Amino acid sequence: MTLPRLTSDNWIKYHSNTAKGSTTLFCFPYSGAGALAYKNWQDSLPSNIALAAVQLPGRETRFSESSYDELQPLINDLGQAIVPHLTQSFAFFGHSFGSLLAFELTAWLKNNNHPVPDRLFISSFRAPPIPAQKPHTYDLPRNELIEKLKTYNGTDSSILKNEELIDIFLPALRADLKICENYHSRQPPALKIPITIYFGERDEHIPPETLDGWELCTTHPLEFKKFRGDHFYLNTEERYELIDHLAKQIAR
Repeated sequence: MTLPRLTSDNWIKYHSNTAKGSTTLFCFPYSGAGALAYKNWQDSLPSNIALAAVQLPGRETRFSESSYDELQPLINDLGQAIVPHLTQSFAFFGHSFGSLLAFELTAWLKNNNHPVPDRLFISSFRAPPIPAQKPHTYDLPRNELIEKLKTYNGTDSSILKNEELIDIFLPALRADLKICENYHSRQPPALKIPITIYFGERDEHIPPETLDGWELCTTHPLEFKKFRGDHFYLNTEERYELIDHLAKQIAR
């Protein structure tokens, strides 16, 4: 794999100006997605929270770069890129694959003596001690993978129906899924920061029992919050309640 050029401007896309004394909310994308997944969040966030989204290689503005299909090289390069942006209070939010990145990046920051987020928000991802269900999906034949994506309700139907677009989209998605599905941490680090776990009540891919074990990942009491909807509840009207809860937790 050819590693992308390491510049922080490539990795972090601000959807708002960072005001003095404000908090930055860094958002990590789900599998196959990019920074644009969070662009419309800024309209619902209070003015004292600046929104920044992580842009991974292989999609959107970084389409020409190779996607990472191994976790540790990705976390190491992402960590080096994000450190210059950690100049004020900040929090991490990740959805699905983004939750894995947010958690592992927090551990990397701690281990390398860098600032860590004030709060960590995990959405729709199994606890690190719980391995992924098999069979895996990242190596499915093209048509089978497309049919699988339809059950997640997370990929725009216009992409799934467009032969050219889907072939552009699939390589980054496969790389992300490979990282997700091979991830398993038997002894995850216990972070000294509060963690909130969000999940959809009808999420067939991350059932409630797969969330057991997140309590091992923090020295603080763990908070759970349930939303109406499936794995991609945050792409429905539930997004507004999610953002409101995030903002209130950050204010605390």
